[in-house]
Amino acid sequence: MSGEIPLWPRAAPNVRLDSIRDMPALTEVVSPSSDKANGAAIILCPGGGYSTSTEFADKEGTQPARFFAQQGYVTFVLRYRCNEYAYPTPQLDGKRAIRHVRRHAKQWNINPGLIGMGGFSAGGHLASFVATHFDGGNRSSHDPVERESCRPDFLILAYPMITMREPHCYMPGRQLLLGMNPSPALIDATSNELRVTRETPITFISHGDSDKAVPIDNSVQFIQALTRAGVENHFMIMRGLDHGYGAEGKWQEACAAWLAGRILEGKT
Repeated sequence: MSGEIPLWPRAAPNVRLDSIRDMPALTEVVSPSSDKANGAAIILCPGGGYSTSTEFADKEGTQPARFFAQQGYVTFVLRYRCNEYAYPTPQLDGKRAIRHVRRHAKQWNINPGLIGMGGFSAGGHLASFVATHFDGGNRSSHDPVERESCRPDFLILAYPMITMREPHCYMPGRQLLLGMNPSPALIDATSNELRVTRETPITFISHGDSDKAVPIDNSVQFIQALTRAGVENHFMIMRGLDHGYGAEGKWQEACAAWLAGRILEGKT
């Protein structure tokens, strides 16, 4: 494991400089043993309803990071800005994380074409937002990181917030991200099921069928959109599980097995 890696060399865009929440960073790097390394990387976004990205950083960050490192992935945990930082600041942090890892891929022995993003709950909204709103980078930027694409090559989601539309949105998270009275245009722009195209990365989703916080309809809508767009996906319904199950239910093992024959064979 390494120490924190700031996403920006100086002050981040929109920064307020008053707390740790103002410093987006890759807070951990968990590397596989050399005999298991597969050249791929995963950036994990813990949840917290857009009120925090640190409260669940163990069960939705460190723990899955260690698991995926055992499968051969270099794994990062992202601390992104939220709570008083509303849209689009968390989304800027998510995009920057992909760009940063891609720019420095050689340093970690990563294939720059095998960088995925994972997210839990609100972190799942952030990850799916990046995966559906990516760009190819700004080739004329003076910042070499900003020249990189922010498209994830694969996506791993667990009980994700996806939609900002009623009746299936997680309203407290929507209010923190978009405010109390967002415009219909803003709601649609941040409802990620509406932004899926054939360029959206392959996706593994797990979601509890007893989720009382973020309805499973969020994942259903995203899977349906992926299928319509012809994007390969796998949906694992976690029978009897509520929100926030973390590593329960063997979804990590199923995800690793599903991905193994795809990203390592260049099917991203």
